[in-house]
Amino acid sequence: MVGISQITKTTEITAEEIGQIIIPQRDEQQNSHNVKQQHEAANAPPDNTAEGVDAMNLSQRNSEAPQRDDLRAQENSRNSSRELDQLRPRSSLNTAAGGNNPLRISKLRMISSKLLDKSKYEEAVGILEELATLLNPQDFDTTLMLAECFLHLRKRNEAEKAIDNLRNILTSSTANADDVKAFATFLISNSAYIRAIILLGIASDMYKIRAKSSNELMNWIEPCIREISNVLNKKGSGRSINIRVDYGIKCMKEISNKIFTDEFEQQFHVKASEYKIYGKLLHNIGVAYQNRRNYAVARSYFTKAIEAKQYATDYENETKKKKSINKSKKTRAQCN
Repeated sequence: MVGISQITKTTEITAEEIGQIIIPQRDEQQNSHNVKQQHEAANAPPDNTAEGVDAMNLSQRNSEAPQRDDLRAQENSRNSSRELDQLRPRSSLNTAAGGNNPLRISKLRMISSKLLDKSKYEEAVGILEELATLLNPQDFDTTLMLAECFLHLRKRNEAEKAIDNLRNILTSSTANADDVKAFATFLISNSAYIRAIILLGIASDMYKIRAKSSNELMNWIEPCIREISNVLNKKGSGRSINIRVDYGIKCMKEISNKIFTDEFEQQFHVKASEYKIYGKLLHNIGVAYQNRRNYAVARSYFTKAIEAKQYATDYENETKKKKSINKSKKTRAQCN
């Protein structure tokens, strides 16, 4: 199989709607005030102490500590740069002229993995593309990492091509949709969120091909939709979480457009809106847009969710159905 370990399958029920994403912000004014207190306590003129340190009661004896900390930080930065320089491939390993050098492949794998850990996506792409040229057929791990790098770099066409390649690799292998979903769950446990979303989307496509009935398909893709929604609710900050949320929204919309369409009705002779999961998917897309402060689009998805939930016939009872509908109505009202 293509790098996916066999993992015991479980059957899970979808969680309710995702909550608000909290992006922590640093209180720069408080940090500035703390740094000022440090200088006053030391009775020394201001220096270049980095922002964000806690206020310390410095005596004359240790008044040079901030400067030493700065020197340590600079040295750590130089060490990090030297480490990356050492990781870059050397021509001395490129000894297989036109061949498949296992030593070079192994080193390129290690380099690319470390670069991704350091969020050095631009540098990682070059290494991964070189690695891809040495591997035939295409390698699952390399292609998955390339897809993530392209998403971080906002190279949408390249990302979609890599994801299509991943889909072809998986569908032509011995892996099945359950394996793909289980591996995505494993990636989530290791905070590889974007790679997990990519695989959950592919798993949903594979389930659609495999399903023999509408009930079977609903039961299979329900955990995929729930996991994507949960990933969007993971904490984070900065550019990384924005990319994660943007791609998560895109993935959920693709699931909605690919699965819950007229083709679904023609294939199974039932309407997608008869299933509560369809309304929950629309609601979760609305929540994601709400968290992005795109309230107009969020309202439209909450309205669609309410309509879908009203038609759903698989709620356990009317009380739970009304509760779910009211949740969408209440959340929609928050977008006014």
